[in-house]
Amino acid sequence: MHSRPVIAIAGLACETSTFTPSKTLAPAFHPRRGIECIQEYDFIKPGTPLGNVADWRGALIGHALPGGIVTRAAFQDLATEILDRLTDIRSSVPRLDGLWFDIHGAMCVEGLDDVEAELLRRIRTVIGPDVVVSASMDLHGNVSRELAHQTDLITCYRMAPHEDEQETKERACQNLVDLLTKQHATGDNRLRPYKAWIPLPILLPGEQTSTRVEPAKHVYAAVSGVEARPGVIDAAIWVGYAWADEPRNRAIVMATGWDKSAVAAGAEELAKNFWDAHADFDFVGPTGTFKECLDTALASSARPFFISDSGDNPTAGGSGDMTWGLTKLLARPEFQRASGPTVIYASVPGPKAVEIAVAAGVGATVTVTAGAEVDNIHAGPITITGRVHSIKHGDKWAETEVVLQVGSVYAILTKLRKPYHKEHDFTDLNLKPRSVDIVIVKIGYLEPELFDMAADWMLGLTPGGVDQDLVRLGHHRIRRPMWPFDKKFETQPDLKARFISLSHEPLLGPDELHRGDAMSSALERLHQRDLAEEIEAINAIYEADTIEINTISQGTTADNGARTLDLGGTSSETAALTTTIRLRIPEHPHLSFIIGFDDEYPETPPRVTGTASTSSRGEGSLAVDVLRDIISRAHQPGQVCLFEVISEASEKFSELSIGGTTTDQETERGNQDEDDQLDTTAEDFVTLSLQDAFGIDSPPEWTLSDVVTEKKSVFVGRAVPVTSRDQAKAYLDYLLATDKKVASATHNISAWRIREKKDNHTESTFQDSDDDGETAAGGRLLHLMQLMDVWDVLVVVTRWYGGVLLGPDRFRIINNVGKDALIKAGFQKETSTAKDKGKKKGKK
Repeated sequence: MHSRPVIAIAGLACETSTFTPSKTLAPAFHPRRGIECIQEYDFIKPGTPLGNVADWRGALIGHALPGGIVTRAAFQDLATEILDRLTDIRSSVPRLDGLWFDIHGAMCVEGLDDVEAELLRRIRTVIGPDVVVSASMDLHGNVSRELAHQTDLITCYRMAPHEDEQETKERACQNLVDLLTKQHATGDNRLRPYKAWIPLPILLPGEQTSTRVEPAKHVYAAVSGVEARPGVIDAAIWVGYAWADEPRNRAIVMATGWDKSAVAAGAEELAKNFWDAHADFDFVGPTGTFKECLDTALASSARPFFISDSGDNPTAGGSGDMTWGLTKLLARPEFQRASGPTVIYASVPGPKAVEIAVAAGVGATVTVTAGAEVDNIHAGPITITGRVHSIKHGDKWAETEVVLQVGSVYAILTKLRKPYHKEHDFTDLNLKPRSVDIVIVKIGYLEPELFDMAADWMLGLTPGGVDQDLVRLGHHRIRRPMWPFDKKFETQPDLKARFISLSHEPLLGPDELHRGDAMSSALERLHQRDLAEEIEAINAIYEADTIEINTISQGTTADNGARTLDLGGTSSETAALTTTIRLRIPEHPHLSFIIGFDDEYPETPPRVTGTASTSSRGEGSLAVDVLRDIISRAHQPGQVCLFEVISEASEKFSELSIGGTTTDQETERGNQDEDDQLDTTAEDFVTLSLQDAFGIDSPPEWTLSDVVTEKKSVFVGRAVPVTSRDQAKAYLDYLLATDKKVASATHNISAWRIREKKDNHTESTFQDSDDDGETAAGGRLLHLMQLMDVWDVLVVVTRWYGGVLLGPDRFRIINNVGKDALIKAGFQKETSTAKDKGKKKGKK
């Protein structure tokens, strides 16, 4: 690291309701670029402690008002600009050390799920795996396992309303600087803290989880105590975002730090507190229908009396242009005379109405139509006649605002939608909110200044894109069961900490593991957290019964009827074991072992106590010796090792003809299956006739790798020169459309790197990858291209799955055939020939 670490800033934020019909476009994000990013945050400006300790480089940040789904074009444009600017930043400094990822966490984009994780995945293709990423988020954001993996540090607000927004962002930056300083001191630029992640089946609106009241008050109060513990860097609780219908949406608890036990214990404590209180969450204040709220306000002596028109709250994701509330208000006879109770209503967008009122001027009487241009589900546009009370130009959000007095109601109309959270939002319009009878605002819980002004308040349960009645909105894609959608849970949620892989390591296994009741019960009783997570991951990757738990403590057996042949384990050795498992070796269904673990695993190695089953007499002793030898080589103190043991054991037993069919028999059948599946003649892999629809002048001239077969899976790589992103996309589209064998493959993993020349004799660099369902494979392929330093080339690796799991070997083969294609295409001279373990059919 240099005298000061170089830290880039990037992020997009838009709290997005999938139940709001409006669309969010790129200009709504009000992008800040370069130095503007730094000027946005007082705590990193030059002269501040954080501003002085690091070299902050702004890429692009964009914060849009909450609303409807973001268009795919808007996201692509903004994401591409972020990548371009990060590329420029990286090329302008000797080393990029960190990235502050400033996001909300509840953005939805057309055709994409888990957008923040996708954006960071793309960013990683530019900044690489060694750059430390610290994310700051809203507590109403969503943290998928994938987002947790891509980040190194992550935190969120601890207050709702979000009075600690700037404090949280500053904490995220301070944690980032501290980690970079620790890396510099240790000389280890891959030093990363542990990340514990716990999902909870809870999805509640913010109006039921405000930290002003219980139970959220005490649930969130515990966060700072966990953070203060030795070995813990940060702790956070995400309520999640209730008005988007995505599988990722749910509550999450995370903790990060250097002491694995302290991190896990802290996260689990916070998760338990949250779950224990889940049925106690209720609205932050008195609620009622809109009519009940008006009736209560009129009967009350408290002034001003605030009412939240919550269903169309533009700061939660509502469109903001619904007219339902104003229509109901103006229909009440109490407010139809100027002498009636005075009411302020904020607000309804109506660009044409605003234009007419501005042209008429203050004091004029106008008839205008406003609202429901986007959201007319519950009420259509409203036509009103009133006196122009005031006009204001130049607002950041609304641009132009006018106030019309209609009877005793002062209705605010805007050119563009705007939230009304501050007292000056009203006083700037010559309105006196403290002096009127009733103030109605499109909002949920009251923001601090409104809360302080209100003598009394009710939350109106009104319809709209952020309806507080979640059930009537109609979620279809969220995980179930989920509180409060489901009131009964057959089993209690698993609140044990899951440790997320470090950002530069592969993310293995699913985040939800569907287990039978017996396995679920056994894992819940298993106190060795690392072992429990390893068992879950292996059973998700291989068959669900690859590992079965035999005993949890000495003398306590699981009822699975396993017969153990003890081969060499002494009574003292086996007495020390607190957990034993039955391990079935993939591809060898008749071969299984009993393996024991003591309390210190993974510091201590697993111990093979015997076989549970073999395919023939006399195999047991040899099989145990082979497995013990594999474990002795695979185990590293402090690191789980079963996955590596299984991968190597499966191959070794095949070589030795132990536990099933012999290697020769398997090869003979495998070759026959491969011939049936893929007749690898040159004609099979040449491109077909050009179609005009692809916008390319001639067919791409692919260079192919040798075809590699491994356990009935077939791999082939191909490379082609490209000069632009559009050309790379067109070539890939052409390949999939014209080659039926390729199109029918299990995966077509691709990666490309391009230098595009510009008219001013400069160049921009672009790189990206696509896993096509083979998690992390595209990123690995791109990393290979970076190591080879190849440019202006597209690489595609096609895999036809043969029905036999390969484990991590598949990544080695994918990279090998990709590299072979690149070398054959002349992008790098072949300096050495590595012998691939798979069987090859001649050069194509």
